Amino acid sequence: MLIIVTILFCVYVLEKEEEELEQKNASLLANADETVLPSPDRIIYKNEKNEYVILYPDTKEYAQIYSELYNRTINTIEGKVFSEEEIAEMQEEGSFIEFDYDTKSKNFVFMLEEKEIGIIKRFSDSGQVIKTSLTDLDSLIQTIDELTKNKEKYEFNKEYNYISENKLNEIPSDLGFPQVRVGIYQKIIKSNQDNYKEILTTLNFKTNQELPDINFDKQTLIITISQYEITSVNQNVGNIKYKFGDLSNEYTVNVLVVSKVVNINCIYYNTNDNSSLNNNEISKYVKTSTSGIITEISSDSIKVGLTSELSTHIINIDENTIIKNYTNDNMLSVSNLKVGDCIYVEGEISKDRDNLKVINSEKIDIFEKNLLKKEAEKFLKDTYRIDGMSIEYYNVNEAGSGYIIVACSYENFIYPIKVNVNSQTETYLGMGYHLQSNYGYVLHEMCDITLDTKIVDIDNVKGYVKTIEYIAD
Repeated sequence: MLIIVTILFCVYVLEKEEEELEQKNASLLANADETVLPSPDRIIYKNEKNEYVILYPDTKEYAQIYSELYNRTINTIEGKVFSEEEIAEMQEEGSFIEFDYDTKSKNFVFMLEEKEIGIIKRFSDSGQVIKTSLTDLDSLIQTIDELTKNKEKYEFNKEYNYISENKLNEIPSDLGFPQVRVGIYQKIIKSNQDNYKEILTTLNFKTNQELPDINFDKQTLIITISQYEITSVNQNVGNIKYKFGDLSNEYTVNVLVVSKVVNINCIYYNTNDNSSLNNNEISKYVKTSTSGIITEISSDSIKVGLTSELSTHIINIDENTIIKNYTNDNMLSVSNLKVGDCIYVEGEISKDRDNLKVINSEKIDIFEKNLLKKEAEKFLKDTYRIDGMSIEYYNVNEAGSGYIIVACSYENFIYPIKVNVNSQTETYLGMGYHLQSNYGYVLHEMCDITLDTKIVDIDNVKGYVKTIEYIAD
């Protein structure tokens, strides 16, 4: 009886200690200073066996590892700057932990085997050492190995990148490829529900390399159709960067198989702006798509734009147009549409009218604005930052006062957000040794925006923009 009581008491003590530890870690997450170490959307750990582990915020392992590393990020320095390529080489050679963020490419990398490098804070195309060492490193590695020993393990192979030998004259309209940039379409396939083999057959995809068997539990497939030449595709834990060359009258098809370790919410597109073709020539293809909000409605057409006063497209609607509610797939008619609803349109380009682009619509998806607002607020409300988005429109006078409109993306939809700028607003390209100041207001380039006032209502952002940092590729 005494032995049983002793065992029960020991179990109680151990459970009590674990409960207290979880409460301590939860308290740290709730009270952490986000300016010191923002809580990441994922924690990626590469161990000494070259195995990767992904941890999400709803797990106790995430909370404990965050707690371990938060306390090691105090009293930072401004150390040596390394290029993105140099950081990648270090990560390939040794083990590390990376704090990964969906809305910005400003990850923190905790190097576990490098001498004189403890923590690197990433910028868009480089990273700076902010700690030269990590305290109690052996104990830290032992703790993390113990926490992750029973977790799913992933590989990170960067070699699965294929270009089709066949070109396309036009894009098949029934495949549902969203336009991510003018002349560039992309579809991300996360599961077997989308039969990617049928898609590749429809695209007449052909390569002399054998595509691997895809395990969608551990890999994601990205198909890109581009009127630009695809010159390179680079990937790391935090993002994927496509680099494009000259424009062509034909389309190139690229297939990229990426590990689930890679953050597919941060994909960047660097195009060659010195091409001999102009935007009008890019638009000679038949199919197109656009996103925005409904600004005006008539019996056979609607206008789409960024605010109620700013229209960019006219969408022609006929009896063949399919209109659906995106959230429940219910069929809709023009009479169901409301000004302010968020919209995604696929169709054919028509002749411009009233200085607006015209699309003869084939398919229209509608997302209620209040529902999309809730999705955007998850990233923006109660913060000072708008990260990883692009400026879609700006109205700034010679004195530097005015406003810009940025687009918060969700699925195929965008939620326009208007923010004020003034003469004190600073704009930069890149960071560290690559810094270029007074960069101005540039449309459709990814950027990180810092405000002087916390965002309370994303429909009515107060204060002014302090800085805009464009993400240099």
